[in-house]
Amino acid sequence: MEHIGGVLVHLDDEWNHAYITHVIAALPIPSAACLCAVAAQVWLLTPQYLDTSTAAGYFVGESPFAWSALSRKELAAVATEHAFKAALSHAPVSATFKIQNLSMDTAAAMSDIVGRITAASKHWGVSINGAGAGPSARKGPYEGLRLVVLTDSATADVEYRRQLTAGGATVANEWAQGAIDMILRHNRALPDELGGIRSARNRTCVASAFATSALFASSGWPA
Repeated sequence: MEHIGGVLVHLDDEWNHAYITHVIAALPIPSAACLCAVAAQVWLLTPQYLDTSTAAGYFVGESPFAWSALSRKELAAVATEHAFKAALSHAPVSATFKIQNLSMDTAAAMSDIVGRITAASKHWGVSINGAGAGPSARKGPYEGLRLVVLTDSATADVEYRRQLTAGGATVANEWAQGAIDMILRHNRALPDELGGIRSARNRTCVASAFATSALFASSGWPA
């Protein structure tokens, strides 16, 4: 990729809007990279994009290689149980991925998840922002939200902060950092001290499923 002008960027603790423009995925699974690509409205592409670009000697147009360009029938054919589990072996499910009553126990469920991710990619990347919208013009699924995130692990903390900021939110480390709209709680009860702050300041507390359901809202994929 480098010899045709591209740069391979590793997914660090923070999402870098200035450098990450494309995410290549063997399958659009609920990995940290794929969910951040949806939230940030960058291209989520099949590996054939790199193969074709390398053969041509330059980066070709993205649209034919976007996962969101595939029909539901085509996605169902690609998103087999074997392919899904193979993709997961290289990119584990993000801690942020959680929807009530949604499982990954069957091939049909796995295909449904792939469909949800590609529909959301199309919705946020094209339907809302317009094809080719620049970073300054984009409006993400968490645009304008100011949150405090409570997690029970360092990994989950990094993944929530990265995905939320990729989608336009501001995640504060402390209440003193400014006005806060919401508390997002991951897998544990709200600590007493923050419960008191929430009551005193009349702040909304949402479960961790919010991070995923906000991505998929209005994407056109059936619930």
